Amino acid sequence: MERSIHFGNFFATLAGLIVILLGEFSGISRLEVNLTVGRLLVVFLFGQVLGYAHYFVIRYFDRLVAWGPWTLGVIYGLILWVLMLPIASASTLIAPVMAKGMPTIITTLVAFISYGVVVANYSMFTIDT
Repeated sequence: MERSIHFGNFFATLAGLIVILLGEFSGISRLEVNLTVGRLLVVFLFGQVLGYAHYFVIRYFDRLVAWGPWTLGVIYGLILWVLMLPIASASTLIAPVMAKGMPTIITTLVAFISYGVVVANYSMFTIDT
């Protein structure tokens, strides 16, 4: 079965969202996620866009493929965590993460790293090398 970058980006977004929601429902994190249908669509849209950004960076810098999907995924997840959390907090999608304590910080970090790893796995295996 051939891997599709479209489904990979969807599954990556879903994986990150599941980590966030499990943290919320279990009481570990306190992000106060207020997901409406519109906000959920925005999350999946951003997941697609960021997944394609990763794909095109990997295609342009083909030497990065040698690092492997796990290394690239963790690095990409960390970069997104630093860049996207302030945007999500400012848009009131989530509460300010740094003010909510270490368990919330760790939960979001795990969510972004899991997103990055899934995106990297799908991106790297759909590139013709």
